[in-house]
Amino acid sequence: MKSITDRLIADLEKIHVSLLAPWQKLDAIRTFIQPGLTYALRSCPVSRESLKEYRSKLVGILKSICHLPKRASNSYLFADKSVGGLGFQDPFDERHVQTIVHTVKIISASDPLIVNISRDQLTSVVKRCVKSKDIPSSKVIDGFLSGSQDGSLANHQNSSITLWSRCRISCRALNVLIHDAMGKISISMNESTTDGDKKVASFLHRHMKLKHASILKSLKDQGKVARCLESCRLISTNNWSFDGTGLRFCDWRFIHRARTNTLPTNDVKSRWSDASPVCRRCHSLNVNETLPHIICHCKPNMTAITARHNRILNRLTNAIHLGEVTIDQVVPGAPGLNRPDIVVRSGNKVIIIDVTCPFKNDDSSLEMAAQRKVNKYDYLIDHFQQHNQDAKVFGFVVGSLGAWFNGNENVLNELQINSRYRTLFRKLCCADAIRVSRNIYVQHLTGVPQ
Repeated sequence: MKSITDRLIADLEKIHVSLLAPWQKLDAIRTFIQPGLTYALRSCPVSRESLKEYRSKLVGILKSICHLPKRASNSYLFADKSVGGLGFQDPFDERHVQTIVHTVKIISASDPLIVNISRDQLTSVVKRCVKSKDIPSSKVIDGFLSGSQDGSLANHQNSSITLWSRCRISCRALNVLIHDAMGKISISMNESTTDGDKKVASFLHRHMKLKHASILKSLKDQGKVARCLESCRLISTNNWSFDGTGLRFCDWRFIHRARTNTLPTNDVKSRWSDASPVCRRCHSLNVNETLPHIICHCKPNMTAITARHNRILNRLTNAIHLGEVTIDQVVPGAPGLNRPDIVVRSGNKVIIIDVTCPFKNDDSSLEMAAQRKVNKYDYLIDHFQQHNQDAKVFGFVVGSLGAWFNGNENVLNELQINSRYRTLFRKLCCADAIRVSRNIYVQHLTGVPQ
């Protein structure tokens, strides 16, 4: 195993120093390095110690590619992309996953000879464990493989390493339960179950990514964006980290650190030094220089913050091919100081849309931002009803760090934007928000307009 990990480490370093784009490097690691480790782990028993060097190198290279500091949580690398993670496989988890997969496959193989031999061996090992001459019941065998310590199963000693004992260790480590090992096998984890041997690997991989996602979300500081992104059902809006759609290299260097709150703002630096946490531009003793303040609230940056809003607005406006469109204009005859971003009139139907790019502080921040926009212009519905027109008000929300609000789909439905273009449209809107937020941050630090 040492020679295999040495070769994988050498390949990792070659990818790291290559001239590939950063997202291409991540794709190369997923495509060529991870399958090599998976095959090795399924083919022979591997200790945790033998994987330490490889995992350390993998984590270091992934953080280097994403320009993350050492203190960034490793869970960001291994978490599911639904929370903004990179979705890599943790070698320590993969060691247990492949042991369980190999066990399930060998006792549910299509060849009857292999099945009979493997189940006879398993039965023999369980008999020795429970110290009984009788054939153990299916329940006892399931408990043995699942790592149970109940009753006589606590007698098992790990000194005699077999595939079955390794499966027992792995199931206990991952909290996996195996059911009906001597019949139609199924496994369960975290109150969900899958049947058969073909889905076991994907089932366990998904749960490992969700485990790291849960760890990432639990972090008070680095988990803010992850908690917000979880509410977005359309994880395709995070695909820029897989294909680089709409991103510049400088945006790539910014966004991963921004999402983990590891950018060197005054507020962050003050935690480990005597530096003042106060904003360098506002000169206000009451305002700390946090990332949300810089890219969403700092008054000297308001021109650039407005430019981000306008970029999203222009992207949405260019996608509208329906009725008469007015942009950033007062509704004639309507009361109040109204000036919605977009008003679309088509027959007796009116669609009112207001764009906003809030910072993602929690799982409800996007929904709250949309509701504020609806509340702001809700009274226009009555105004248009007086003219026999059916009006609807929507908030169109794209997070300042590239999150997509699920309610935006209602806007796209009303505007009759075809589904073929929507996937690209979402990616471009998220990339636009990231691009301008990066420009705001750099301008804030350097004082040079971007």
